[in-house]
Amino acid sequence: MSQAGAMTEIPEQIEEILFEGLVSLDDPQKREAFLDVTCEGKPELRARLEELVSLQDEAEKFFIMDPEPIREEPPDSAPQESPEEGVGTWIGRYRLLERLGEGGHGVVYQAEQLEPVRRRVALKIIRVGMDTAGIISRFEMERQALALMDHPNIARVLDAGATASGRPFFVMQMVKGMPITRFCDENHYDLTARLRLFIPVCMAIQHAHQKGVIHCDIKPSNVLVALHDGVAVPKVIDFGIAKATEGDHPDFSAVASSPVIGTPAYMSPEQVDGDGLDVDTRSDIYSLGVLLYELLCGSPPRDSQAFKQAGAEEIHRLLHEVPVLKPSERVEDCPSDTLGTLLGNRQSAPVRLAKMLGGDLDSIVMKAMSTDRRYRYATANGLAWDITRYLNSELVEARHAGRGYRLYKLVRRNKVTFAAGGMVIAAMMGGFGSAIWLLIREHRALEEQAHLRLVAEEARANEVRLRHKAQGGETVAHAAVLINRGKLAEADRLLASVEIENVPSTLEAASSFRTLGDWHLHEGRWQQASRCLVAMAQAMASADSSDSDSISIQFVAAAAAVTDAGNEDLYEHLRLLAVERFAGTKEAYVADEVVKTCLIKPANARLLARLEPFLKVLEKSLPWDRVDAENEVMEGWAMFSLCLAEYRKGNYELSEKWSRRCLRHPSRNPAREAGALTILSMTTHHAGRAQEAQDLLENARWSVNGYFSRPFQIGAHWEGFWFDWVITRTLLKEADGVLGK
Repeated sequence: MSQAGAMTEIPEQIEEILFEGLVSLDDPQKREAFLDVTCEGKPELRARLEELVSLQDEAEKFFIMDPEPIREEPPDSAPQESPEEGVGTWIGRYRLLERLGEGGHGVVYQAEQLEPVRRRVALKIIRVGMDTAGIISRFEMERQALALMDHPNIARVLDAGATASGRPFFVMQMVKGMPITRFCDENHYDLTARLRLFIPVCMAIQHAHQKGVIHCDIKPSNVLVALHDGVAVPKVIDFGIAKATEGDHPDFSAVASSPVIGTPAYMSPEQVDGDGLDVDTRSDIYSLGVLLYELLCGSPPRDSQAFKQAGAEEIHRLLHEVPVLKPSERVEDCPSDTLGTLLGNRQSAPVRLAKMLGGDLDSIVMKAMSTDRRYRYATANGLAWDITRYLNSELVEARHAGRGYRLYKLVRRNKVTFAAGGMVIAAMMGGFGSAIWLLIREHRALEEQAHLRLVAEEARANEVRLRHKAQGGETVAHAAVLINRGKLAEADRLLASVEIENVPSTLEAASSFRTLGDWHLHEGRWQQASRCLVAMAQAMASADSSDSDSISIQFVAAAAAVTDAGNEDLYEHLRLLAVERFAGTKEAYVADEVVKTCLIKPANARLLARLEPFLKVLEKSLPWDRVDAENEVMEGWAMFSLCLAEYRKGNYELSEKWSRRCLRHPSRNPAREAGALTILSMTTHHAGRAQEAQDLLENARWSVNGYFSRPFQIGAHWEGFWFDWVITRTLLKEADGVLGK
C-alpha cells in the first residue's frame, strides 16, 4: 500500500496488517474498539487508518454506483447471488476475480479480460430479483447513454452485454488515483494550478450533459487525479448507473419510493426539495461550485458534519437559510490551527490568498453556487470559460463590468504597454494609441462573450431536448409493461405526458401507441386515438427503415384519425414526416399510401411539388392497355390516389378521367369506390354539371352511411379498412361544402 509511505515511524507491513484487520470488521463499534486497543497513544496512526478506511469505502461506492441516501430505509430483501456468477466464473469474455461490493440493485466484481487485450476491469451486474422488464429497460437506456460518452476525463464504459439468463451488465474502466482535493494538497498546488486542473473537470461534466446524463453526485472522491507521464489528469467517476434502476412509477413494486440520493454537503437545493424530478444540469453546476470552493478554501462551504445526522427538513434549512461565506471571507475566518496547513498547501501568505480569492474568484464561485439556479452558469462550459477568462486577466461573466473594473483588467493584461506609455510624451501618445486599440479589442471580447453565452444557451436547449427524449423512452418502457399486463388505462395516462417529438424511435413505442390507438378507436375516442396513432407513426419513422407498405399503411391510419378529429397541427406534422420518411421509394403501394396520407386535406404548392416523385411511381406502375391480375388491387388504389392528387392540384378534367377509370376497375373495394365517387362529384361540379354532381355525391353518402351504421371493425374487411372509410367520410364533408350542402 503506497499510501502508507507517509508514515515513517510505523513500518509499512505493520500498518498494512492493521488496515486489513480493521476493514474485516463490519460493525462500526467493533472498529472503534479495535482502534482503541491498537492505536493507544498513537493518534497519528489512528488518523491514518481512519483515512484509509474512508478511502476504501469511497472506492467501493464508486464501483457499487449506489449513492448513500439521506433517509435510511431497510433493505427489501437479503442479497442474492446467481449460480451463473461468482469468483472464477466467466460472464462473456470476462473472468470474475473478486467481488468488490453490492448495492441496492447491482453487484460489482473486479474482472479480467483476456481478449482482444488483457486488462483488469470493473463489471457491474443487476442483482438477482431486480431484473424486471421495467428496470432492465431503464438500465439499458442508461447504459446506452453512458456508452455514448467518450471523454479523456471521464471513466469510460468499455463494454456491455447480458448474461445467459438475460441480466444486463456493464464493464467499466478501472480508475486509479486520489481525490482531487487531496492530490492538490499533497502536491502543494497554488490557486492557478488548482484552477487549471479544475477546468477539464468542467469540460467532462459538459460532455456528459450533452449526452443527456446528469452526474448528481459531484464531490472530491468522485474526481480522481493521477499522474500520467508527469501530467496530472483528473477522471470523473460514478455517473450514477443506479439511477437507471430507480423506479418512479407506483406499479413497479420491486422498487421502493426513491429517497433523495447524493452527498448532502455537495448537493444542490433542488436535489433535496420535492421528489427530485425537477433536477436538471444546473444541479451539477452547483456541485461543481462546491467542489471549486473546497479546492480554493480547503473545506466545503457548509460543515459536512452538520449534514450527517440531519433529516430532509434540516438539510433543506441548511441549504436554503444558512448563509455561506465567500471564499475570501472563509480564508480570513480560518482558525489559526489550520491556517498554516491551508496556506502551505497553496504556497501563499494569508493576506495574499484572501486578496487573490476576493473579487473575481468570489464572484465565480458564488454564481455557480447560487441557491436560485436561474442565476447559476447555464452550462459547465460557461463555468470553465469564466475561470479561463480569470486566468487570462479578462473580464469574467460573474462580475458586473464597471468602468473601473474594465480599466483594471485592461492594465493588468497589458502592463508593458502602459508602463512604456509613461516614459516619454511620444511613448505616451503611442501608449494612448495602444490603449485605444486595446479598448477596441476589449469590445470584441465582449461580443465574443455574448456569442459564447448564445452557444451556451443553445447547448442547454439541446441538453434539455436530449433529456426529455430519454425521459420519453423511459416512460414508454414503463407503459409497455403495463400494456402487457392489460392495464391499458394506466398506460394511456402515463403516455399522455410524452410529447410527440419525444417519442422514442423504437418498435416497442410503435406497438404500445398502436395498441392504445386501437383501444381508443373501439371506444369511439377519436381525439385520443389520433394522438396515439401519430405517436406510433413518429416512432416507426426511424425504428424501421424498410421501404415497406406495412410501415406506410400505419401513416394512413394515423392521418385518417387525425383529420377526423380535426387536429390540424398534428396532421401537418404527420404529412411532413411521411414525405421525408419515404422519399425516394420505388414501391407503388408505399407511394399510394404516402399520397393518401398527405392529401386528405388541401395541400400547398410546396407539398404538392414534393409529392410529384410519388405520383410518377404510381403512373409508372399502371399498364395502360390491360389489367394486371396480380396487381389489380394496387392498380385500383393507384388510380384513386392519382385522381385525388390531380384534384388537389386543380386539374379537374384529368382528375375526372382518373376517377372514372378507378370506378371501372374490376377489383371491388366499396371504400375506394365511395371515395372516387366523392372526388368525381366535386370535379363535375367545377365543370358546371350540378345535378350529376349531386347524384354522385348521394351515391357516395349512401355507401358511407351504410358502413358507419354497422359495428366498428378495426381489422381488414372486404369492404375496406376502417381508415379508408374515415378518409372518404372526411372527403364527403369537403364535398358538401363545395356543392353548397
